[in-house]
Amino acid sequence: MSRCRRISIVAHGLRAGGGISVGKNCIRSLMTAMPDACFQVIVPAGIGYEYCLVPGVAVEPCYYSARFGKFGRIRFDEQVLPSLLEAFAPDVILCLGNVGVRTDVAPQILLVQDSHYFYPPRHYVQASPLDMLKYRAQRYRLARDLKRTRVLLCQTRSASHRLRQWYGFDGPIHLLPNAISVDSLAGADGSATDARINGDFRLFYLTRYYPHKNIEIFLDLFMQHGPALTGVKVYLTLCASHGRKARRFLAAVEKAGLQDRIINLGPVQQPDIAGLFRSMHALVMPSTLESFSGTYLEAMAFGCPVLTSDLDFAHEVCGDAALYFDPWSVNSLLQSIQTLRGDPVLAARLVESGRQVFASNSVSWQQNATTLVAIVRELVPD
Repeated sequence: MSRCRRISIVAHGLRAGGGISVGKNCIRSLMTAMPDACFQVIVPAGIGYEYCLVPGVAVEPCYYSARFGKFGRIRFDEQVLPSLLEAFAPDVILCLGNVGVRTDVAPQILLVQDSHYFYPPRHYVQASPLDMLKYRAQRYRLARDLKRTRVLLCQTRSASHRLRQWYGFDGPIHLLPNAISVDSLAGADGSATDARINGDFRLFYLTRYYPHKNIEIFLDLFMQHGPALTGVKVYLTLCASHGRKARRFLAAVEKAGLQDRIINLGPVQQPDIAGLFRSMHALVMPSTLESFSGTYLEAMAFGCPVLTSDLDFAHEVCGDAALYFDPWSVNSLLQSIQTLRGDPVLAARLVESGRQVFASNSVSWQQNATTLVAIVRELVPD
């Protein structure tokens, strides 16, 4: 008879963007795969993590409320979190938020998915000086936490290579690729009804605002090449609450009179994503920094051609199912848009290649859970 393993999952730092999807799906799939285990789950409060807990599985939820800013987070990480873990006495700790925990109560498995930890500053040059200092501090902390890490998880081979190169980690590294959220798949039969979606050639960028998402390139694109892009519209999913720079960008679009060319749909719900992709002629993703964006998978799964950055993270995920451009060059982006717009045969080939890449290379969260179960059982034998 197998023992009842006690597993702590630390995910309170996954509060935005793709991190939420990774956190929720990882927790739900692992609980489903190990129904006889006893879980402690440390997650953010108020953003839906309670709905990913699996009924019938023993779980002790701990909800983190982001009060008192950065100082509150430091106090929680350095004092409260170790105490919670020591009180639960887990057999293994699964850290999903890029950093480990300051306790030796159990072996740690650490997932690093934030690519700021393993790409040089050129890839996020638009970040503020304060953010640059923050990233430097985060890399210092990761180097410290890796000394306690028994198993390192990352999303791609590119990330694995970069992490070994940057930090000299010599322990086992396992791939835990991103996967389409079950909520996105649940809406696959939906359709977009937003009246704003029109135009001769519709480009979609499903994203939050972050400097490395390189959204400002669209302003430059239309201001420099507007006449060459007649009928082209770019649809974004930004929200003013994403921060000062998001508000500044949206204001700049309005000031330039481009709100009918760069159209902000606002945040969308995951069940609506499939219908939106099917309403577009292409995903356009000029990001200069990614680990493994689930947006690529969604575009390929829902039949949308991909235009994206000519960088290693994109090539590893998309292969020959994308048309690549230099994300630091407006002219390169323009050329890729014009090429795809003028070649319906190419568009059809990208869609078909995307379906093949998705079918052959994508994984499900259940498969990821199988990987995690094997790692946990190796660390905590029966």
